[in-house]
Parts: sequence; C-alpha cells; structure tokens
Amino acid sequence: ASFIIEKSFDVYELFYVLEQLEILKDVAELASLVLVVLGLVLWDRARIRRIEFFKESANIDNLTKLNNYGFFKKAAQRRFAMAKEYSQSAAVVFIDVDHFKPYNDQYGHEAGNYALREVANTLRDALRADDLVARYGGEEFIAFLVAHSKELVGVVERLRIAILNHCNPMASKLIKRQITVSIGVAQIDGHHQNLDDLIEAADLQMYKAKENGRDQISVA
Repeated sequence: ASFIIEKSFDVYELFYVLEQLEILKDVAELASLVLVVLGLVLWDRARIRRIEFFKESANIDNLTKLNNYGFFKKAAQRRFAMAKEYSQSAAVVFIDVDHFKPYNDQYGHEAGNYALREVANTLRDALRADDLVARYGGEEFIAFLVAHSKELVGVVERLRIAILNHCNPMASKLIKRQITVSIGVAQIDGHHQNLDDLIEAADLQMYKAKENGRDQISVA
C-alpha cells in the first residue's frame, strides 16, 4: 500500500509538472504573439515616418531648406483664391540676388551656395510665420504675402535691409562681398485673374528694379 501511495504522489507530481509546462507553453505563445503585434506596430510607425519624411523632402529645396517652387505654387494658389474671395490685400514678391553669376565665377560654387543659403536664412527669419517663401530656382526666391497695401512696401523693404545687414563679410567671413537683391512686388487687383498673372507681374517688376540700378524694390 505504501508503494502505491508513493507512486501516486509521483503521478501527482508528474501531473503538476505537466500542468506547469502547459502554462509555460501558453505564456510563451502569448509572449510570441505580443512580440509579433509590437513588431507590426513599430514597423507601421516607421513606415508612416518614412512616408512623412519623403513627403516633406519632396516639398523642400535641398540647398536652402526653403520650400521648393512646386510646393509654393500649390500653397499660393489656395491663398490667392482666398484673398480674391475675401478681398484681402496680398502680393507676390520676386527676389533676385544681384550679380550672382560673377560672384560664382570669382569665388566658386561652394561660396555661391553658401551665399544662397544665407539669403534663404535671412528671408526665413525676416518674414512672418504665416508668410509663404520658397526658392524659385537658381538665385531667385519668391514669396506670397498677405498684408495691407500700406504695410506691404515696409515689409518688403525690411527684407532688403535684412539681407544687406546679414549677407556681407562683416556678418560672416564666408560671404566674400556684400550681397544685395532686386525685388519686384505685384499686388492683387482686378487685372490679375490667376496666380500666374501675379507671378509674371512681380517678375517684370524685379527686372525693372535691376534696370533702375539693383538693390531696390519696384512695385506694380
């Protein structure tokens, strides 16, 4: 009888061990499932971040880190339509770095690229947070400003002065000579049926500023 009882305890112990192993198996399966779900969540978040990064990269100019012209055109179209609908005062501002090709030729493309980045940084810092500014291409920049006509020239003049103050050898040793810009401004009026008309008018005024001696503003 004692032998049977002793063996019975062994069986109970065996059942206990098997029960514990079954519990461990369930825990392991649950842990594996949790790891799989966590991995999928992390992968999805990384995928979303990659998508957001590529979307943002597609809108940014590589050299200056300003918006590129493609992004500007879409965003400015919406602002132009809103300004027309609500009779807001708004304008396109065209900015061109004066004598940039001779600067590049004399000091090299690296110096030219640095100068463009400094101009871009100055524009970004000088404009208001809700103003839209982008690199148009080459040494040209473009902005869409919503401002009352009486304030507009003052805002644009501050841009010109800011570039004079920050883009020169005294402010940065990597700037080889004083950088100036010619600026054309075109305000929305009844003649501008679309954004392209306004951009063309601002571009024309920029060329007038160059013809009149550069380092100045010309307003349509």
